[in-house]
Amino acid sequence: MSNIKRIQKELVELQRDKLTGISASPSAGKDLTHWEGFIAGPPDSPYEGTICQHSENNFTKNMSNIKRIQKELVELQRDKLTGISASPSAGKDLTHWEGFIAGPPDSPYEGGLFRLNISFPPNYPYAPPKLTFITKVYHPNISTSGSICLDILKPSGWSPVLTISRVLLSLSSLLTDPNPDDPLESGAARLYKSNREAYNARVREFTRKYACE
Repeated sequence: MSNIKRIQKELVELQRDKLTGISASPSAGKDLTHWEGFIAGPPDSPYEGTICQHSENNFTKNMSNIKRIQKELVELQRDKLTGISASPSAGKDLTHWEGFIAGPPDSPYEGGLFRLNISFPPNYPYAPPKLTFITKVYHPNISTSGSICLDILKPSGWSPVLTISRVLLSLSSLLTDPNPDDPLESGAARLYKSNREAYNARVREFTRKYACE
């Protein structure tokens, strides 16, 4: 049997069987020996909601991240985790969210409510979301513009198994346990190391001024 007949036979079988989670067909404008294939991310895995495209022996991750984001939204609404919340921003698509972190109890942030912008990239969850504080925060690892220095938000520290709820919980922990040795705000880092009482007073001042309504 020539290879063309064998390939035609496999194409007929693929179109007939319609196997769950996979598909393949000849690439547009190419001969029968060049195909394009797709593999759907398996359910209940970090890859759920994504599609891997296989073409010319190279895998590329498609931007089918919406299903994964929808899954995380359902879990957030179901679990109602203490001290954090997030949902799609009004008037924006599903890749733009608004998040809130309540100031942790027994910390100088207590009583404050801190608002964030959350943006999911097209290749999420293979790349980290981008989070920015809208509420001003006095903290060594949060800049005056709201940028955040946190390992899991860096490409080198991110993993597809992480979720936005895990990120928000990590940010809540970061508020009370900063890393002054990797600061975005050197002044806050120096004060944290040299005079904790003055640092806490400054945090409380910012919290009262910007995070309490």
